[in-house]
Amino acid sequence: MRTTFRVWLERRTNNSKSISSRLSNIDRVEKAYGDLDKHYEASRLEDIISNLQYTKDDKRIGRRNPSKLQIQGDIYDGLATCRSATRLYQKFRDSGDIGIDVSDATGLLPASEQNEKRPSQKIDLERDMRVALRCSIEQLEPGLVIVDGGAERFVASGFIDITARDPSGVLVAIEIKTGAAGQRAVAQVLSCMGDLANEEGTGGRVRGILVAADFETKALAAAKMVPNLLLRRYQVNFQFAEASL
Repeated sequence: MRTTFRVWLERRTNNSKSISSRLSNIDRVEKAYGDLDKHYEASRLEDIISNLQYTKDDKRIGRRNPSKLQIQGDIYDGLATCRSATRLYQKFRDSGDIGIDVSDATGLLPASEQNEKRPSQKIDLERDMRVALRCSIEQLEPGLVIVDGGAERFVASGFIDITARDPSGVLVAIEIKTGAAGQRAVAQVLSCMGDLANEEGTGGRVRGILVAADFETKALAAAKMVPNLLLRRYQVNFQFAEASL
């Protein structure tokens, strides 16, 4: 089932680091709780998800780790990451795609056949922007700290490009668009913010930042009505100089 899950992930994101992180988290959960498919058949994994719950209030009062997982470091962030991965596996099982063809999965075919099937490499601007922003997150807003373990976090609405925490402890969902962002992009980041609030039990104390090259008029108008959503334009400047011969 793990191979099928990986193919399912590959059909939804081309971020190999995110896929590896999700698979690693699922392995951790399964090692602690046993066969996830059996748990799915028994409770749709809700038994495990419930055991991984840990709120900001729990963190504030110093509640002990309620789960079977060994967490090194921040219990709140560690359990949130594994809980998110478990919800993702739940969505995979809910989708009914457990019988999908795995013949296209990278690594299951000989190298020669993989090269024949793989399309020519293209520049992935959005992926490159995510990498660049992760390396310099404070340029977006001073004091932001990335808390998603270096991989896109999955929530009910989809993948969040970067999940961070601001100096006041509020979670921040950061979405990146390579072109001009419209109403749909605003709706997407708002949905992710709502999912984070539901998962973390923050009572709505979640912020969002939408990064794009520009913003359509309707997107600007919609964002004005959401005080905890910021819009940020990015710029890429190229400079050219004559090469010395």
